[in-house]
Amino acid sequence: MPGGFKSGLVVANRFRLGTPWVLLVPTEDRLEFRLRHGLGRFFGPWVLDREHVALVWRTVRGVDAYHGIGIQVSNGVWWTFLTHDPDPVLDRLKELGYPLDPKTRHGQGRFFAR
Repeated sequence: MPGGFKSGLVVANRFRLGTPWVLLVPTEDRLEFRLRHGLGRFFGPWVLDREHVALVWRTVRGVDAYHGIGIQVSNGVWWTFLTHDPDPVLDRLKELGYPLDPKTRHGQGRFFAR
């Protein structure tokens, strides 16, 4: 998607922004999470530099089986980009060379609840 992917964000179960408040803009150098609807002027963006991204995978979170993209950061903190359609995001991250979990497949998610 040109311009990024819209959805929500959870950072280590301490910080949560629901959908559709977050825009993920992936580049070869970093993952940038921006607030939408003008709120980005006051908060963010939150940036994960590529060298700090240890692993990326497709998740299924919680009882509502909400799909997302799990991002393991090298310092042990994990981020989850919540989205109903993770496949285009995973495809883009794979194109950019991010380390995808080899168990991640289209249409399949690993149950992930921390």
